[in-house]
Amino acid sequence: ETGECTSNPAFMLGSCAKSCGTCKPPSLYRMCEDTMHACQRVYFDMRIGEIPTGRIVMDLFHKVVPRTAENFFELTTRQKCGYRGTRFHRIIPGFMAQGGSTCGNSIYGKSFEDENFELVFEEPYLLGMANGGPDTNGDSFFITVNPAPHLDRKFVVFGTVVKGHDVVDRISELGTKSFAGEVTAEVMIQETGFLEWEKTELL
Repeated sequence: ETGECTSNPAFMLGSCAKSCGTCKPPSLYRMCEDTMHACQRVYFDMRIGEIPTGRIVMDLFHKVVPRTAENFFELTTRQKCGYRGTRFHRIIPGFMAQGGSTCGNSIYGKSFEDENFELVFEEPYLLGMANGGPDTNGDSFFITVNPAPHLDRKFVVFGTVVKGHDVVDRISELGTKSFAGEVTAEVMIQETGFLEWEKTELL
């Protein structure tokens, strides 16, 4: 729906990656625990069709990528022109699920620069900014379900899922293995917000 990533074939190269079938806590989460005030915490309450599906809790790495994390935080917590009430419009099983806001812009304007590529896609359940090329970040984002090193230094990593991995996995099955990633069911972000950060018992 947003048109982002359609001009970037590199984004598709990981679509056939096989799941390892195991679940482990993301190592990047240690940064949130070990560095005071390193992360902001937000959530999506998800719905598939008319059925409530569960909550995805995400930590945003605002100490590493403050502008990118603030963009996502603001779009998650605002009442209008944010992520509340929007859909995941592009899903590629084994790779990622992509969403965006209702207004199509970042909080800084139509787009903003790639802040840095300090973090890489070395593990599953990372949040990355979708784009149409260098320095074209807007409101579109994606959540990976497998490591995706082919995205390194092309897309900015700005967060990780800390709870609701099962919800992400379920959503990631509702797409097609094509570049367009047509969805096979309505995947709605029904409610959004922020949470006070605290150490999380990861499952």
